[in-house]
Amino acid sequence: MRGDLISLNARAGEVALELLAWDKYRTTEDRDPADALEIEGLIERGAACFGRVLSTIHGGREIQSPRESDEWLKESRVRWSGRPEMTEKGTFLGGRKLRVTEADIARLDRVHPDRSFSATTTPRDGENDTHSAAATDLAGQLERLGALRTEGVLSEEEFRAAKARVLGTARPPAAG
Repeated sequence: MRGDLISLNARAGEVALELLAWDKYRTTEDRDPADALEIEGLIERGAACFGRVLSTIHGGREIQSPRESDEWLKESRVRWSGRPEMTEKGTFLGGRKLRVTEADIARLDRVHPDRSFSATTTPRDGENDTHSAAATDLAGQLERLGALRTEGVLSEEEFRAAKARVLGTARPPAAG
């Protein structure tokens, strides 16, 4: 079980970085409308895949085969490999690799990596102190959980359990 969770966390990281790069691409590049629609579809499928992996990691779903995420990652890699603006020189033996900078990673939305660049969040006056930032982060986490429930990624029961964990009100299971 522990090995499965480690593998799922690694998979979630891979999918998140791919989604981060695609979100950056869609917000910085001019594309023809047909390409934009294809990219939106790819991102939408990847976000759903990421949500299911994330839900599994956090105990909301049974551990499933990585086939879905394997297929999405393969499609994503085929698509970005032909886009020089998204790639950089790889390792000595490898070809090109996905370009993700430290600044990109700093923007990563860990629940919705597909919105890391496209989300329109700008801090308001007075939101720079630690208390406001923590409250904003808590509200953001709750909003993301609500979105996962609305999208059908989380059931009502999974949503309530995750919300309790976020709010710190989760109770251990009753001994029985």
